[in-house]
Amino acid sequence: MAVIRDVMPAFELFQPASIDDVSDAVVAARVVVAFVEQHRRTLRAGRRCESRHEVRGVAGETAQVRVTFTAELPLPWLEAAADAAASADPIISAIESIVSLTRAATETGAAVRRLAWSFFRGPGPDYVGDDPEETGFALARCMEWAIFGPAADASGRTLAVRVVEEARQRVGDQRYHEMRAVAAPAYSVYRVERVEPDTAFHLLDLASGERLRLHSRPGHSALKKNELLFGALFPAGDGGFIGGAAITSFRLRPGERFDLPEGGSGFAALAPWLEAEFFGADTLWMNELDDEDLAAAYADFARDLRRTGTRLPSFRQLRTRVTRADLPTPLLQEILAKITWWTLDEANLFAAFFMRIWNRTPRAELGGLTPEQKHHLEKQRERKSKPRSRRRK
Repeated sequence: MAVIRDVMPAFELFQPASIDDVSDAVVAARVVVAFVEQHRRTLRAGRRCESRHEVRGVAGETAQVRVTFTAELPLPWLEAAADAAASADPIISAIESIVSLTRAATETGAAVRRLAWSFFRGPGPDYVGDDPEETGFALARCMEWAIFGPAADASGRTLAVRVVEEARQRVGDQRYHEMRAVAAPAYSVYRVERVEPDTAFHLLDLASGERLRLHSRPGHSALKKNELLFGALFPAGDGGFIGGAAITSFRLRPGERFDLPEGGSGFAALAPWLEAEFFGADTLWMNELDDEDLAAAYADFARDLRRTGTRLPSFRQLRTRVTRADLPTPLLQEILAKITWWTLDEANLFAAFFMRIWNRTPRAELGGLTPEQKHHLEKQRERKSKPRSRRRK
């Protein structure tokens, strides 16, 4: 599978580290327009050219971006790309404003950190390995989901809707309506049904059967008919959609099927499932932790929930209750029922912590052994009791 990048294939974009908060999508959209306007004659002649352009992020940061045109493409194609980028820029800017507002506010920033545990099924995307690029894409998928996907307050609002409503007086009516229009993106797994070269992709939503039109943007040109993709699609105001920064595409092998989870459609439920299915998010990392590291990881999890108003039993309290309980399931169900969980994945993560604590806690009925130690001893006895096969000479 390959992540779609929002960078014009005909350009080499040099983006300094000082503008990390401005996504490639924003850079491409804003720079392509200026570049085509400045170098129209040179481009018409098909000659190589280079220039620098200033890009401003939503938080006010600026940086110089060097753009080098390296391929020969028809000028009408470039002009069409510039027009598409110019029309998309207000939409991209509105999306970036929502992300910036969410990250800047203490309360919503804490909510994102809490939701990240559900998405990664742990403290971070360690399952993608040490590749900084893959880690960056995982963080982008998580951020997009946390802001636009799950309900994050008692009224059922997402963080995106919440920050837009709270910012209405500060940003003014026009900006408010621009942000409100993109605050509830579509999200599903889509199949490319038809391609309009350099213009749009006609998609089929595999969950609802709905058909959508995705505007072609820098980086989307690699999409082919019958490919599948998933990610957030933001309304473009003309009945079509613009892809978010974390779109992922993939192609099935011959004879391979792809089935959505039963009852798992919608941004809130589907994105974490896809993160597990495609990228390997799971709770198996806990099995490698000793008691000290397990206690530290659980303390971090409990802290991030506490900062958003949800109190979990401490590690020591859980250990005490586990020691006194005869069976794990009744105690786990009792604790789960008393807590308001934001997502099912969050509840399942707590259950994984609970069972790891149970299996690492010494028990009197096991002669002071932990269930984990008892299990290992039984496995050793089984291996020793099996008769050894004789080798033939």
